[in-house]
Amino acid sequence: MKKIVLISSLALMLFGGEFQEILQGIDKGLALQAKSYEVEAKKRLYEAAKGMDRPTLDASLIATRLKDTPTMYLHLPGLPVRGFPMGTERRYEGEISISYPLFSGFAITNMIEKSRLEAIKAQLKKKDLRRRLYLKAAMLYGGLFSLQKKKKALIEAKKALEQSYAKARGFYDQGLIALSDLYNIEAKLQETDAQIEALNAKIENFRSRLRYLSGIAPKADELVDLLIPKRLDPLHRSDIVALQEALEVTKKEQAIVRSKFYPKVGLKAAFRRFGKSLALDGDGFRNADESYVGASVAINLYHGGSDQKRLEALRYKELAQQAFLKDYINQVMTNLESAKIELKALKASLKAAQAQVKAAKSYYELTLGRYKNQLASADELSRSIASLAKAKGQVANVKAKIFVKKSQILLLTSLDSFIKGMR
Repeated sequence: MKKIVLISSLALMLFGGEFQEILQGIDKGLALQAKSYEVEAKKRLYEAAKGMDRPTLDASLIATRLKDTPTMYLHLPGLPVRGFPMGTERRYEGEISISYPLFSGFAITNMIEKSRLEAIKAQLKKKDLRRRLYLKAAMLYGGLFSLQKKKKALIEAKKALEQSYAKARGFYDQGLIALSDLYNIEAKLQETDAQIEALNAKIENFRSRLRYLSGIAPKADELVDLLIPKRLDPLHRSDIVALQEALEVTKKEQAIVRSKFYPKVGLKAAFRRFGKSLALDGDGFRNADESYVGASVAINLYHGGSDQKRLEALRYKELAQQAFLKDYINQVMTNLESAKIELKALKASLKAAQAQVKAAKSYYELTLGRYKNQLASADELSRSIASLAKAKGQVANVKAKIFVKKSQILLLTSLDSFIKGMR
């Protein structure tokens, strides 16, 4: 998984830019770091599970001091009771043993496989988190771009209003226009200042959210041109594959429960010594060498039917997961198709918005010429300036929406599709 993230990060660096820097910041963020630790934990659990299918080597040393010397008493008719020592007060036992679960009803095999699938699922969840964080970043970046362009259009409008105000002031000094015309332009200037301040607050909000997400507070001066391939296949998306892995985990859990219906066979061999001292050379009563080889077979005959009920519960869990997976895939496909239709509509809206800018600019130039010749009022000029700023802001807004929608389409398909789409 680290290799995949490294390759993706190198791809982002290769096609560098402000938005790509944000994505690189996300890759280094705490959210993904936390998931990385979870992945490592699952890997270690998988390695631990593999140890269950290997021989176990144990060593032990037991030292015991008895209160009384072990004694055997003889009760013979007509004779007094006599006691004979059968051991020593000090006893030492040393053992080195090796044991191996020869057959566990496939429980160990399935537990190892379950751990492997859990590790894979953890990797997929990390990748899906990265995909969702990228989508969030795209939405914030697109929104910030739109706000920045709207602010730029308002600043241009403010400059135009200031120039118009200077011209109107000259007309007023010559007695050519009424004072109300000056007040009208002043009101529009104040309204524009208020709109700029409101945008500044929104811009800072978006930048702070991006800073929290990636550690970077971008300017968002330009958008990445994303390329969407003709064929999109979301079935390899990380969250969908994770659900498929979860289904496989449930199947392995069923196999583990079924293993309880099989006998368990184990082997054990030990080198064992006994003695009255650490020399372990016997105590004069028992053999010093008590080494052995043994085998065991165990089977559960009845456990209140709990294993059978647990197996039935897991079967229903599998059916639920299968239904959820199918519904989830249908939902993803529906969202993808809807996003493609919305993108087509946005492209048409962009053409309309660009045409509106062209018309608004032409109207402003016409109104400005008429105003200079005193054929148009200050109110009409102010409205033409505001209309042009609004049209420019709408173009930026639609462009941002197209960027976000393209990002959504690619990320609805897969994380890899999104990274390839930026090239």
